[in-house]
Formats: sequence, C-alpha cells, structure tokens
Amino acid sequence: MSGRVKQRTKGNTKPSSSGRAAELLSRDGVAGFIGFGDTSISADGSSLQFVPASTEHPEASVHPDFLLAMKKLSKRDSVTKLKAVQEFGELCKTSDVNAVLGVMKYWPRLYNRLSLDIDYRVREATQHAMNQMMSRVGRNFAPHLKSVMGVWMCSQCDLYMPVATAAQKAFTTAFSENKQAEVLGFSKKEINEYLVDNLINQTADTLSDPDVVDEKDRAAKYVRVMAASLQALGKFLKIVGQDSSDQIAHYHANLTTAKKFWKFGRHKSPQIRAAFFSLMSKYCENQPSIIESCLSSVCPILLGSLDEADAIVSGPLWEAVLQLVTKIKDCWKHVNMEKVVLPKFWQFLSNAAYGNAHVVMISVLPFISTLPEEVVAPSSGFAQKYVEKIVDGLKLVKTQQSPSECKAVLSCFMDCVKYFISFGSRHWQTEVDQSNAEQLRTDVINKLINVIDMSLAPKTHIRLSGSLLYERLAEFVEDTTENEVIQNYFWKVFDELIQNKTLGPEKDMAPSLQSIIDLLSCLKSKKSLEESQPAKVRFHDSSNDERQPTNTKIQTEKHPKVSDVDVNLLYGGRLLATVSKTACSCLERVWLENSETDLVVVTELIKEFFSPSLLNTIVVTLESISGKDLATSHTSSDVIRCVDELILPLLDEDRQKIDEKWLSCCVQLLFVLLVEVEESQQKLALERVFKVSKNCLCLVV
Repeated sequence: MSGRVKQRTKGNTKPSSSGRAAELLSRDGVAGFIGFGDTSISADGSSLQFVPASTEHPEASVHPDFLLAMKKLSKRDSVTKLKAVQEFGELCKTSDVNAVLGVMKYWPRLYNRLSLDIDYRVREATQHAMNQMMSRVGRNFAPHLKSVMGVWMCSQCDLYMPVATAAQKAFTTAFSENKQAEVLGFSKKEINEYLVDNLINQTADTLSDPDVVDEKDRAAKYVRVMAASLQALGKFLKIVGQDSSDQIAHYHANLTTAKKFWKFGRHKSPQIRAAFFSLMSKYCENQPSIIESCLSSVCPILLGSLDEADAIVSGPLWEAVLQLVTKIKDCWKHVNMEKVVLPKFWQFLSNAAYGNAHVVMISVLPFISTLPEEVVAPSSGFAQKYVEKIVDGLKLVKTQQSPSECKAVLSCFMDCVKYFISFGSRHWQTEVDQSNAEQLRTDVINKLINVIDMSLAPKTHIRLSGSLLYERLAEFVEDTTENEVIQNYFWKVFDELIQNKTLGPEKDMAPSLQSIIDLLSCLKSKKSLEESQPAKVRFHDSSNDERQPTNTKIQTEKHPKVSDVDVNLLYGGRLLATVSKTACSCLERVWLENSETDLVVVTELIKEFFSPSLLNTIVVTLESISGKDLATSHTSSDVIRCVDELILPLLDEDRQKIDEKWLSCCVQLLFVLLVEVEESQQKLALERVFKVSKNCLCLVV
C-alpha cells in the first residue's frame, strides 16, 4: 500500500515553513520571534514576550549560547527544562556582563513561567538562575523589576522550602535588608494586583492548560499558588511601611469582599488554611481597619475553628485568634459563645490540642484572659469546666507518652490554676458573691490535687514530666503564700493525699513512695528534679599522709539545701509538718513490718529535710513505738539518741536477715547524723555501731 501523498499548495513548489518565514523576516530587517502571548511593553520599550529566532540581525543582541538555552526552556519535558535552566544560570555566572545584559530583557517572561512550573526542581533551579542574573546585572534590572515582583514574592513563599529559600536568597542578593521595603513599595501596585488576581480569579484550569497538564498536577499547582499568594500578601504587609499599606488598601478591600476569599478558611487543603490564617494575623497586626470592615465574616471563621487538629494549621490559627481578640475588643459580638466558641474550645482541651500542645498551649491563657467577664465569672462554672477538660486531655495515653506534649499541657494547666485562684479571685472579689469565689478556689485546688495524685500513681507515664509539675507546684504554693485561705485549704488536702499514699501493700507502694520523695524534695528546693544531683558520701583518703595514718574524717557532699531555719519556716512550716508525718508513718511500718521500702523513704526524707524539729519528731515517734522514755537517757543530743534507738536496732541481726540495701540505708542514716556532731561523739557512735554489726564495718571499709 503506497504512502500517503502530501497535499501541495496550489501555485507553490514548497510547503510553508516557519523557519524560512523567520529567515525572510530577518532579511527584511525585522527581528524574528518565537512564541505568542501578552505583548506588554516594558519600561525600555522592548517586548517581554518574545525570544529572538536568529542572531544574524545586528539588533538581535542575544549571545548564541543564551539563545540555545532559551529555546530549550520552551520544551515541555521537565528534565530538558531543568538542564536548560541550570545551563542558563551557569551562563549568567560565567559569561561576559554584556552578554548577560543582552539577554536580561527576555528573562522576565521566562522567569514568570518557570517559577510556577509543576516540577519543584525546575522552580528551584529558576531561583538559582535569578540569583546569578541579579548578581551580574544589578541595578540594570530596574526597568524589568515590576514585571517579576509578583511572581518573585510568590516564589519566596513556595510550599517547597528549598524553592522559597533560593528565592529569598536571590532577593537578598539583589536588595539589602534596608532597601527591601523601598523595593516592595516601588512595585506595590503590580504585586498586589498579581496576588489578588490569583486569589479571586484564577482556578486550577486557568493556571494550567487542561489539555497538557493532568488533573492531579493542576490541583497541586493551584494549592501551591493559592497558599503562596496568601503568604506573600502577609509578607508584603509585614515588610512595607504603613504609608504603602494604606495606598494599596483598596486591593485588600476588594479581596475581603469576595466570597471566594473566605472559603479559603474552610478549604480542604491544610496549606491553604494555614496561609489564610497567617494572612488574617498580618491583617490584625498591620491593617486592623481591614479586619474591622469584615468582622461578621472573619470572627466566625477564626473563633469557630478552635478545634483545628492539623499540625500545619494549628499554629497559624492560634496566632491569628490571639491577634484578633487582642486588637478587636468587640469581636465576641459577632459569634455565639455557647454554640460556636466554647464547644470547640472544650473539644480542643479534652483532646490535648490533638498532639499540637507544644505549639499552641502557650496561647490558651492569653485567650482566656480576653474572654468576656460574664463568660469566665466564678458563677459561670467556666473555671471548673476548663480544668476538667484539660485534665481529660492530660489523661490521654498519647499525651502521657510524649514528654513535650505532657509538659506543655501541665504548664498550661498550672498557668490557668494560678490565674483562676489568684488573679481571678482578687479581680472579682468586690463584684461577685463570695460563696461563688470560694467554691471556685475549692474546685480548682481539688483538681490540682487530682493531678498530683495522677503523678504519684505507679502505672502512669505522667511521672516522666513530674519534675515540671512539681516545680510549677512549688511556684504556685510560694506565690499564694500571702493568701491564708488558699494555703490552709491546699495544705490540708495535700497532707491528706500524702498520708493516704503511704498506706497499702509494700510491693504496690514502692513507685508511689519514690514519687512522694521527689515531690516533697522539689517543693523544698523549688528546682526541677533534672537539676538536682544525687547526694554522695565519701571518706577522706589519708593513705598518703604517713604522719596521720589513723585519722579518718567523715566528709559529705549534699544537696544544695536551705538552712535549718528555712526548712522550719518554709511555707509557714506546713511542708516540714507533712514531711514529719510521712517519715513517722513510714518509720512505724519499718519497725512493725520490717519494710525495706519505707526505710528508703525515711532515709531520703531525713537526708533532704534534716532539722532539729524533724529529728525531735522522730525521737518522739521512736519513744512511742518502743515504749521507752527516751527523755531519761543520759545523752542529751537527739542525734546520738537516734543512733542508739534507730540505727542500732536496725542493724541488729536478730531482728531480721540484713541485706545490702537495708544495710546501705543504715549507713547513709548514720553518716547524715554524724556530720551534725563533734568528732569525739562521731568516734563514740562508730565504735558502738561496729560492735553491733560487723556487716556495717565491712560496707564502710
């Protein structure tokens, strides 16, 4: 079967050829061109929408290497375009300045197209090429600046971070920081027209050719361009001064009156939602008049999105919410608190910010402080509902398993506890019924005690962040020292909690008792447990001192601790009273049940809270347990009496089989006591101990 016969044009011997047409145009003195489109004229009178087809004419000033690279840039294949852009950038770097200036006027059209390419590699390479171009041509690019600034700003907010970084680098290469506001002000009309047009008029099918680009890539490009345009508007408002912002206010007025714009706040793409909320924050901060003109639209979207779960959106949303409630005082008039705001807020708290607590929980207290007084008044029950919901979030397994999330939720909880009890109660003292204020304090303190109870539970991961909770608890107790009502009630329920925790089977109590030691120690030192160093006991090495071979001195390295007077007076003596009760309760179990776990607790409490008052309480307890009248003892020192009546009986091998842990506690107690007496009494006490227990001597040696 013969091949298809080509149709001939009547009267011609050759078919038409665009190459020959371009050649004929060049011969006739007209510069050839490739491509069609917008034929807008730049400031220097040259068309930005054509690339020379031939360099034979003197006016075609493009270097052949640049011309070849630009022809490759018109290809559809991404790999070809990528190599061409990289080649173009390298030519800008290595070619003669005149060659770069010759191609400069054709670069804006290529840049505007390639910066929005579907392939992120092409977009990134385009920004690197722009950097090379600007570093070579400098101020000569000024006539073309307005034609690229819209896309350039958009590229600096590209969702692919390397592209945005490269675009920002190119921008800072071209303009120093103190010149950037001036440059944006110079191009303010073109920038805002371009970005607003993207947001209002462009669609996925107008940004990309449906016949060439598949639906998935068109949708991805639309999301990228919309998010970048929203971010770029906010970036523009942040950089330019107030005068420039006022001059382009009408562009933003047109934007905020478009229904499509407000749909971005509910868009299915988290990137678009995040960019939208970021722009709202910039409006509130730099152009509050724009927000004031559309409060009926912006308030329901922002305040009705408090339950946002996406990590990308959560941070920008809460930043915008705080800007709104602080800058626009009457924003609450445009939303229904009971139906829109509070249900979303409770859901947000009970889910511990959906895993974003480390980012947004710091914003909760500032948000609460701006709520209308009728919403948070003591009689409204808001405080009780708040602590209930945040404790629900704290109980979540995912919260307890993440140290950063747990710390963020605990910190927010303690901040609001202090706010409701201290500042809140004083603020409303003369405005509300005192019974409501008293009930608020009681309920909040009870919830605080519940959280402390959770931290002492043996089967909870919240102990991982116990150091933060206990440190913040110490701050709370110290800050409320002047409020006798709060102090009395707190220490009453706190003491009950600690005493209840010391009851129960020994095998179940070990984790709780250790947590109690940590809690009480942190309340004393007001430092996190991570900062404390373990106590050490060591002996002075006199082996090298031949003249004093028998002189053994006891030296200790202890926790940094307050003085005895401070321990007795700390929190009005309430902490030491709780410690004394706990130590005596554990001591009774040691004496009656030979509880090794309780002996560890007694040892640690005496080491941490050593004071004459605590020692005297222990002596009285020992007297009660043993039935002896220790007051008739020949020794007047409570230290020596404790050695005789506490340590020596514990080392009695007839009492029980002494293991290493038991013996270690006895030795620690011994040296904690001995450092408080004279050297002569130290020797006397050691001799008496060694007579009772050879095991103790072996351990010391």
